[in-house]
Amino acid sequence: EILPPYRFRRHMSTPFRTGIVGTGNFAHAHAEAISLSSSFTLVGACDIDSARSKAFTATYGGTSFADVSDMLTNEALDMVVVTTPDESHAGVIKNILTSDRRPKLLLVEKPLCTSPEDLKELRALFAKTTQAMVIDHSRRFSKSFDRLEKLISSGDMGNLLSVRWKYYAGWMRNGVHVVDTLRMFFGEFTCESAVLKGVDRYEHDPLLDVVLRSKKFPGARTTLEGVPEHPYQIFEGELFFSKGRIRIHHDDIFIDRLKPGYADIPSLEFDEHFKADAPAETMKNLYESCGAFLSGKADQRLKTA
Repeated sequence: EILPPYRFRRHMSTPFRTGIVGTGNFAHAHAEAISLSSSFTLVGACDIDSARSKAFTATYGGTSFADVSDMLTNEALDMVVVTTPDESHAGVIKNILTSDRRPKLLLVEKPLCTSPEDLKELRALFAKTTQAMVIDHSRRFSKSFDRLEKLISSGDMGNLLSVRWKYYAGWMRNGVHVVDTLRMFFGEFTCESAVLKGVDRYEHDPLLDVVLRSKKFPGARTTLEGVPEHPYQIFEGELFFSKGRIRIHHDDIFIDRLKPGYADIPSLEFDEHFKADAPAETMKNLYESCGAFLSGKADQRLKTA
């Protein structure tokens, strides 16, 4: 593809010009990461609430624009970050993909979209472009979860036997994090069943009980259970292997391994504990990966996310 001339106006030693669409809670985390990075600078933001957008740019810098089309028209952007409400992601992405001022990289907060119809349309649009995009599933950029993926891939834990995971709030809010984490560890899954449990925090985000089947380990039953957010926020996964177990309790990760027990019968014994990366650290890692991509360097985390 021959890139539009405006993309060559920025000298490679200057920070990558970034715009944010949607200036709610998640946008602040991205703006903080941009402010702490020497590789990026925030040049613009937009929101359907113009007052909120102006307050945002007054805090973090850049210009407040009426909408994403206005921002793309008036700024030569290297990267656009989409942090709007989930159900609006598809519409924003369509506007960007059909613009002749597309950025080199599109960074979208999960989920990509919320309906099969939107997914089908986005796939068709991406098939016609060379637009690069990354979806921010934070565990993809966590060194702790990268450590877990390497442990599992090494075969040290043996074959996967089963997975049980409880999540709260909603399928789009937290359930998709579980699915993406499992895909990161084991590759693709198929869905065998999904049962509606109800609705918790978000009116249009259901709690589902889901049974998945790993293509790599088809004999391993994988169950995801949606639980109400109150009185507890439970996000706990238990992965059983032929040589041990991994327990994930929010930010705590425990490794149990099989060791000789009574009468030489192997038993599970606690062997290792470490903390998952803090959100600010995963965001930092995400922007390092984006910076590497925009600089023309390979980054495995970005390629697989």
